[in-house]
Amino acid sequence: MTTQSFHEAYRRYMVSFSVPDLQEINAIGVKFVHHGETPPPQAAPLDMAYTWCYAVKQASKGEVPLVNRDSVGCVMAGIALGLVDEDDTEPLPGWRQYSQNMGEAPAPADYSAGRVFACAAAAQPQFALYGADDPGRFRTVEAAQRAFAEMPKIQPACMDAVVAFPPDEATSDITPDVVLLIASPREIMRTIQGLVYATGQRFEVSTLGVAGFCVDLVAKPYVTGEPNASFLCVGARAIARWEGGLCGLGLPWQVFLDTVDQMEESVNGYPFQKYPA
Repeated sequence: MTTQSFHEAYRRYMVSFSVPDLQEINAIGVKFVHHGETPPPQAAPLDMAYTWCYAVKQASKGEVPLVNRDSVGCVMAGIALGLVDEDDTEPLPGWRQYSQNMGEAPAPADYSAGRVFACAAAAQPQFALYGADDPGRFRTVEAAQRAFAEMPKIQPACMDAVVAFPPDEATSDITPDVVLLIASPREIMRTIQGLVYATGQRFEVSTLGVAGFCVDLVAKPYVTGEPNASFLCVGARAIARWEGGLCGLGLPWQVFLDTVDQMEESVNGYPFQKYPA
């Protein structure tokens, strides 16, 4: 078992592109804190209940945000990350960055029942994000229920917190459960080329354009042990303001380490410096 730190692995990852002046890639470690465990001492809650995708963005700027049931700003993220039980019938109290855009705060059970993601079809206009003309994320309640049911989630809730952190020396003692890479399509492509180098197995992506950061990039890799990619989601784009030229890759920690090894090994077969920006 490797003892390499996230900081060391990230530096190797950047060097493996073989472009000395390559702009730093957004790499974020994700550490789950199970019930009864102690969070890393560097971690601290943000000053308000922001979305998970916003917390990840703050981590990309050098912060170490801790997200728990009290500070998760998006109910869907709370469910996906194991902080909230999907069957809870009471709304999370207080201001939440995502649901504050709605007329009424939803309960977790409103997501599983399809009342949030298909607010118009469910005759629940109070759950619309963007006013009376917003139909929700799906046309029918059945489509919303299917989408929710097929989302990988950490359930029942078993986490006290989730920590997002940068690959800095100050956090080198934290071993990620999942590594997020938020980068350009060509950088993600090169990473995937390293990922599949040893096996030739096709890399399959599972996404809905909904719950990109919490489900696609964290919960699915954590639950399945397999990497996944995402084009992010409405919350990441419209609320957390992740830029349009970026997409994401989520890899379990050991998969990330293996990918770095394979990017180094395959560097002369995949000339990243020749890929137009």
